[in-house]
Amino acid sequence: MSAKLPPKLLKLVTDAVCDFFAAAGVSNTKPVADASKRWAAMPQPTYSSSLGFTGMQMRGAMLLFCGTPVLSATSPQRAFSPTLSDADHADWVGEMANQIVGNLKRLVAGYQVEFQLSTPTVVRGTELQIAGKKGDDLAVLWFEVDGQPMTLHFFAELGEGVSFEGEPAKVDQASGGDAMLF
Repeated sequence: MSAKLPPKLLKLVTDAVCDFFAAAGVSNTKPVADASKRWAAMPQPTYSSSLGFTGMQMRGAMLLFCGTPVLSATSPQRAFSPTLSDADHADWVGEMANQIVGNLKRLVAGYQVEFQLSTPTVVRGTELQIAGKKGDDLAVLWFEVDGQPMTLHFFAELGEGVSFEGEPAKVDQASGGDAMLF
């Protein structure tokens, strides 16, 4: 499997994020060029959810990092409670990762690429970071969600012959798969 991430794949990841937030009722979500200097630190505490995916054509993981302002502004629980608990935030960040990678699965299916998703893992802390991946196989994408920072780390390995060139086929729903439990 190759490691370099094609720009079209990164565009699909960005589209998957923006599609998720639009469906969640947050219309002011946008990708931001490297914002590491603008947002030197995430609002604390930071929540992170990681979700792996695997398949013969593509495998990797996505890690989502955001503070409570993003979670509070986007959680469906906000309609029922003005203050969300740590458990509410943890549930929501895990669901965010699940739905974003699910959106990506639907988008790459148009290029005849399939993969299966793992179960999200959620971590809460004050100085979270990803270790072990760098260079061409790791993309760090910044988003502004309702005026607040969110970072997404994405890495993938592509199988031989996988291409995101040309127009994708229309796919309403990606194929199912077996559950992966770790």
